[in-house]
Amino acid sequence: RVENFIPYHDGLNSVFNGSKVLDLMAQLMGGPATLYKDKINMKLPGAGGFEPHQDIAAGWGAYGDGQMNFVTLSVSMDHAHAKNGALECVAGKHKEGRLGSDWEPLPDHVVGAMEWEMVETFPGDIILFDAFVPHRSAANADVNSRRNFYLTYNLAADGDYREQYFIDKRKGFPPEIERETGKVYKYKV
Repeated sequence: RVENFIPYHDGLNSVFNGSKVLDLMAQLMGGPATLYKDKINMKLPGAGGFEPHQDIAAGWGAYGDGQMNFVTLSVSMDHAHAKNGALECVAGKHKEGRLGSDWEPLPDHVVGAMEWEMVETFPGDIILFDAFVPHRSAANADVNSRRNFYLTYNLAADGDYREQYFIDKRKGFPPEIERETGKVYKYKV
């Protein structure tokens, strides 16, 4: 995974902070949007999947008034399919709000009652989902990697929390080179 790359890549910055994307986000969110976070997930062959979760459970409620919503734009760099652990979502469940606890995957009894739908994508395809959409992905059992950009936006009127988000994330889950010897770091949702 690579995070916070936008400030260091003019081309990607001009795309993901450009008028086409920001106009789309404004249309979806009901007003001007600002980039909250950016990452590239690279699921290498044999890499594990992501447990069922809602992004809002990753501490995002700590910003603003705690009631902000976020919309994520996923852009496929590779063909995503069942064998390489394509994204799976549950339609309509976002309307029910938070379904689990902060920093935890969704509970088994909630996950078991859901109808999961794999979203096959091809390079350049996009998926848009808000912070309440339950999603997961299986392990990559293919011989090729599966890579996606994930850009998350919030309404500009709610504030710009991008810098604080990355400061907080680095404190809680720093890069290996910055970790304290003997301290255990656990990745959360």
